[in-house]
Amino acid sequence: MPLIARLLACCLSLSALPALAAQVEGLYDVREPVGSEAGEERAAAMARAVQALAVRLTGDAGAARDPRLKPLLAKPQQLVQRYVYEPGSPVMLSVSFDPLLSEQALREAGLKLWNTERPQVLAWWLQEANGDSRLLAADQEGAADLKAAALKRGVPLALPIGDLQEQLLATPDWLTHSAANELQLASEAYAAEGVLSVVARTTEAEWQADWRLLTGTHLQQGTQRADSRQALADQVFAEVANVLVRRFADGLAAPTLEVEIAGTDLAQLAQLQRELASLKPRLLAAEGRVLRFTVSATPAQLRSRLQALGLREQPSDTVAQTTQPARLSFVRP
Repeated sequence: MPLIARLLACCLSLSALPALAAQVEGLYDVREPVGSEAGEERAAAMARAVQALAVRLTGDAGAARDPRLKPLLAKPQQLVQRYVYEPGSPVMLSVSFDPLLSEQALREAGLKLWNTERPQVLAWWLQEANGDSRLLAADQEGAADLKAAALKRGVPLALPIGDLQEQLLATPDWLTHSAANELQLASEAYAAEGVLSVVARTTEAEWQADWRLLTGTHLQQGTQRADSRQALADQVFAEVANVLVRRFADGLAAPTLEVEIAGTDLAQLAQLQRELASLKPRLLAAEGRVLRFTVSATPAQLRSRLQALGLREQPSDTVAQTTQPARLSFVRP
């Protein structure tokens, strides 16, 4: 049977992902420094942006150097939705990649991608410097380095509010030696899948971080050294990403989403076929002008395709506490 389910696109609903999964804000947006607005400089920056995107989407730091990327690095503009120059010193080229085209291109190149719905990590990051000990909260100096490092590795990051109670609780001994249930209890209000505790110390010569990552009952720990807080954060979140990819290996495949489409006419058939054919749709049921089918895609991919068709996303009140995907809906204005 031809897939008529692609005809009727007004309301799209996807059943929901685990409640603790999160999407990385700005996952497909990359900023790279440029020396000028010349075409060659722009092409080189876009190629570096593709490498950065490959690291985010795979969770593998080595993806940037993968030889299978070479054809994409030669023509990076084919994956770009838009770009803009941001003034400053240096000038930054801000590149927004097309989610569907980018993921398809990387998969066709042979890279395994990490699902864009990822375990959120709460980071208890204690910084010790010049005799001062401070828990980095979301709005404090230094938090930007953590957010940038987490985004670089594609890790959804949450930071504690850093109130007096949390500042008193987050001692070096508690962060490095407390029992797993104590960390989980203190982190319960943030509903994160992973709890990262870090004690970062600085001397005149270097920065050092002792870190622990708890996911469920699984504990991973290590020590990183670098010459700056920014480089230290990058090393720590590189390790975090490696752990999460290994721990949640089932996220390396595109998820199967259940889709319900209703209320449109046959005029959009050809366009919808072109837009959704790559998502491997499979018809489940047809009831009047309402069809249900599955696709192999992420919510970000579907949003990209359907919004490009002029469909507007509608809020959904479905919040499933199961392994089913979250429900999304779109309407044609």
